[in-house]
Amino acid sequence: MINYLDTQRKVLQDKLLEEIGDFDYRCTRYKVNYSIALACTKGPIDLTPLCIYIRKSDRHIPLGENIHAVVFDCTDTEKGIKAANKLLTYFQHTYFSQSAFSSVVTASDCGNPTQTVSELFDLLDYALRHNMDNHVIDKSQIMKRI
Repeated sequence: MINYLDTQRKVLQDKLLEEIGDFDYRCTRYKVNYSIALACTKGPIDLTPLCIYIRKSDRHIPLGENIHAVVFDCTDTEKGIKAANKLLTYFQHTYFSQSAFSSVVTASDCGNPTQTVSELFDLLDYALRHNMDNHVIDKSQIMKRI
C-alpha cells in the first residue's frame, strides 16, 4: 500500500484537486469551508454502500480500487473530524474484517487547495507507515520534533 501511494501520489492528488474545484471555489468566494477525508484499505473495496451516511451536499470521490475521499461541505476542523470518525464507525460496522487507514484536513487550515491535498496525503502516508489503522488522523495528532 505504501509503495502504491508513493508511486501514484501525484496522479491521485491531481484527480482529487480536479474533483474539489467546486468546493474550493465556494470556499474562496463565499468563505464556505469544507473538510476532506481520505481512506485507504488493504484491498479493493466498494464503499458505495456507505454513501447513504453522508449528506447530499457532501461528495464521495473514488480515487482508486482501495483509495477513497469524501468531501464534507460546510465543516470546520472539529466537524470534519467528527464526520470522518462517524463514517469510519459505519465502515467498521459494515466491513468488520477490513482495516482502513484514514486522514482528514480542513481547507481553511491549509491556505490553498494544493497544500490541503498535499497535507491530506502526508497524513495518510504517516498513518500507513505507523500502522494506525481504523483511526482518523489529523494534523493535531502528529508529534513534531522540536
